[in-house]
Amino acid sequence: MNAVIRFIPNALTLGNVAMGVLGIVLIAKEEMVLAIYCVAIALVLDFLDGFVARLLKVQGPLGAQLDSLADMITFGALPALILFQMISIS
Repeated sequence: MNAVIRFIPNALTLGNVAMGVLGIVLIAKEEMVLAIYCVAIALVLDFLDGFVARLLKVQGPLGAQLDSLADMITFGALPALILFQMISIS
């Protein structure tokens, strides 16, 4: 199978990571609405990476570890920072 096609699920996962990091940067700039949009986009990318990986039958250990890292950043750290920022602003 073509190497580019095999990389598509990992690219989607890296997009998820990018949205998480961008959301953290936006939180530091107190752009709460944009940070929440980043979480929503990351949610769609998280769904798509697993769906595409199963569709192309390219599941592997790198993808599993990368997905766990993305989930930790985007759905662990980012919502915690959003909540912390909301508490500290009010």
